[in-house]
Amino acid sequence: MKVEAFLAFRYLTRKQRVGFISLISWISIVGMAVGVMALIVVLAVMSGFDSELKQKIVGMQPHVMVQEIGGVRSAEETIREIQALGLPNVISIAPFVEGQGIVRSPTNAVGSVIKGVDEKREKMDQIEKYMIAGELKLSEPYVIGKESYPRILIGNGLAWMIQAHVGDVIDIISPYVERRGLLPPKATTMPFVVSGIYAFGMNDFDTALVIMDVKSAQSLFHLEGDKVTAIALRLSDVDQSEAVATELEQVLRHRHAA
Repeated sequence: MKVEAFLAFRYLTRKQRVGFISLISWISIVGMAVGVMALIVVLAVMSGFDSELKQKIVGMQPHVMVQEIGGVRSAEETIREIQALGLPNVISIAPFVEGQGIVRSPTNAVGSVIKGVDEKREKMDQIEKYMIAGELKLSEPYVIGKESYPRILIGNGLAWMIQAHVGDVIDIISPYVERRGLLPPKATTMPFVVSGIYAFGMNDFDTALVIMDVKSAQSLFHLEGDKVTAIALRLSDVDQSEAVATELEQVLRHRHAA
């Protein structure tokens, strides 16, 4: 038996002339044990919460972005340049379009962030993990009767606010204004079908993010050719993002890696 354990056992078990002193000893030990236990539980909960939060944020946002002022004008050329570098830890390289718009249903209209992704190049497993209704198909048109519509994914919070369900047709209004000669200018409005509903558990995503195919987003924001907002890179180790961004910035000096 160790010296510390021997002394503790001796003073806690020996008969005391004053019982109150023994009671104080036990209360002190129990209080210290409860305090340590509470500290361990709080640290474990906060560590788990931090890990889950980081996983969700990193899962939705690119690890590295290649941007140009006014958008990347030649997405395919830029992707080929990045692929030629043979960077380690790179899982996917995909173009994306991001902007703001208004999602409008027959019952309500809500401002949202519109994000167009290339599901053939972008890893969509993180989104698919949190799908609660519908299906993850963005590039295929949704056919209703004789009409076909592009698809979108929305969060459960946004679906509740506009009272939309899978299969409903809703309109998205972009800030791009069409000039029509002598007629008053008109904002671009496109109909979409809700293909799926997700629930990330983060209010910013669940109530204010609309995901669609990158080509649909290009049409919505009137981006010509293969122009996109940026090129997104995903890595096997997110901690290597700074090193990859630095190397990209040295090669693509006319662009900006972040």
